[in-house]
Order: sequence, then C-alpha cells, then structure tokens
Amino acid sequence: MKILQSRSTKIILVRQNQIPINKLLSPKYVDELRNLFRFGGATLLQDPATTMSGINYTNGLYKSDDGKEIAIQSLTVEARKIGLQLEGASSYADEFYDVIKKFLSNLVEIEQEDLLIPVIAVDETELISELKFSAHKLFSNTLYSLMSENLLNKASDASGNLAKARLGGVSAVFQIDYEPLDFSLFADSRINIARKEFAIQIATGYSVKDNVFATKAPLSTPTHIELLRDMEDSLTK
Repeated sequence: MKILQSRSTKIILVRQNQIPINKLLSPKYVDELRNLFRFGGATLLQDPATTMSGINYTNGLYKSDDGKEIAIQSLTVEARKIGLQLEGASSYADEFYDVIKKFLSNLVEIEQEDLLIPVIAVDETELISELKFSAHKLFSNTLYSLMSENLLNKASDASGNLAKARLGGVSAVFQIDYEPLDFSLFADSRINIARKEFAIQIATGYSVKDNVFATKAPLSTPTHIELLRDMEDSLTK
C-alpha cells in the first residue's frame, strides 16, 4: 500500500451555551481568528428560521506541532457545533481542534470544568491509495463488462448521439447507520448521528490498471488505513 493523498473532516458537537458564539461573531474576534490562520475568506452564517448563527472560514494554514504547514479547507463554528476540514491525517484535525478549543475558551467569561468537551466527535477521512489488488476484485467481471458496453451504448444514444459516453469510474458504497447505546444522552442533547458511508472507487485521473483507489470512511486515518490493509490481505490471497 502507498498513500498518495489524505484529507480529514471532523465534526464536534458540544453542550448548549458552551461556544461563545455572539462574542466570536464580533468584528474584533472574527478578524483575530482569520488572521491567526491566514484564512482567505470569512462568511457569517444566519438562519432566520431558527435564529442560529455562526461563521465559516475558508482556505487557511495551520503550522502543526511537527512543523508542517497544513492546508485548512474550512472551519465552521456554530452555537453547538464545530466543523473542520483539512489536508492531512486525522491527527492534525485533532490537533487543530485543540487550538480552536483554546481560542474559544479564552473568550468564555464563566469557568466551566467540561468546557468544549465533545458530546459527539465524528471523523471522516478520505484517502487516495495505490493498493495491491485489482479493481476487478471489487466488482464482478460479468457486471463490469455488461455495464461498460450496454450502459455506455444506451447513454450515448440518450445524448442524441451528440457525444460518446465513457465510463468515468466505478464505486462500491456501504451505508452505515448508528443505533445509540445511551438513548438518554441523545434525548437530553437533542442530537443524533447521521448515516455515514464507506465508499471505494477508482481514483479520478487513473485507469483501472493503475490500482489507485479513492476511499472515504467515517474513521480516523490510522483505522482507515488498517481497513485498507485488511482488504489488501483478503483480496490478494
């Protein structure tokens, strides 16, 4: 296995009234947080129906503890939720959250022991990896051949013969639903965990013969890599 690219998303839900959202949305702190991570944009979020507000920052940089510059695609802070997406492993997302947590904690005027401790923290990671098995191990050769020919012919005809259809990719998706083990926690906090997916497909820009796959999973990066190693072991026997 060879990891070619890694991206991480983290969603953290906290208890009510722990994120100092009104103070954060003041011009002083909007600019302070933007300048701290050199964000290219900052957009205020407002939902008139729920009076919920927040802010979304995009295109920033974070210098990690090991000295790497990590590209931050987005950081969203709302009344109960913090969401972030960055290039790199989930360990960098954890590290970046700790920095954001410290910044927000400094804005809180009342000391709280469990301040900004997640009620729920959900990781989602994406990898582009060169793996040791062929894509044909994931999909039936019969089905692949049928769809490659039959589907593409029909798709070309459906375009009015204005274009020739080609197979852009094949994916397998496994849907994951979560059943709470502690219903009282979810009821008290009025939250739930939405359906997630594990998806694997031939990576964009690569041919079937390259054995380069894009995968997405509701897992930390090390666990995601462990899953791919298990797949390699099973599919190369």
